Amino acid sequence: MLQRIFVLAAVLSVAGVADSDAARRYKIARRECVEYAIGGAFSRGTYAGTEDVDFRNLGLKNGAAYGADLAIPISRKARFVASYARQSTSMDLKDAQTATLPLMDLTLNYVQAGFAFHYPQRGWAPYAVWTVGVNHMVPKETFESMTRVATGLGLGFKHGLSDRLGLRVQVRALGTYITTSDAAFCDPATGFCYEFPNSTWLWQGEFTGGLVLAF
Repeated sequence: MLQRIFVLAAVLSVAGVADSDAARRYKIARRECVEYAIGGAFSRGTYAGTEDVDFRNLGLKNGAAYGADLAIPISRKARFVASYARQSTSMDLKDAQTATLPLMDLTLNYVQAGFAFHYPQRGWAPYAVWTVGVNHMVPKETFESMTRVATGLGLGFKHGLSDRLGLRVQVRALGTYITTSDAAFCDPATGFCYEFPNSTWLWQGEFTGGLVLAF
């Protein structure tokens, strides 16, 4: 009888350790971050209205951003992630003669969901992330806002400081898809719109650093 009790206690102890390890391994993580976004540009198009004017591109300025995401474990190495990133920037127009004209202040709102794939190891552990969603672009002037399909692909490293706190750094490419049927940033007062003869992408680079909070 005593031997059976010892065996049962050992089994329960091992199960408890396993459950504890699983709990640590599969915690949901909320990640607050500060970001820096690198420019980006829409390709050649036309400023269409009473007089059509061709331009080389619409360019965005570099600038700080902020965001947060939620990572929900689905296996030891995979996470479902949902993220939000916001950048306040400004847009310039480069005309056919390469002159740069300031246009508008603009806020970009990336709302994304996808998957992160981790390589568990001690110290700084690498991971890759892929997301898809939308980019909601809101001008601060009278121009109309625009929402388009967007995707992101990134690489990063995270480092656990404790069971509930960690650090992470990440680089990511963000792309917003603009089709030939799009009329972008129309001005209701004048009827002018920015149009694109060919489908194009707005690509941005993003550098991220922040805290990981697990619960």
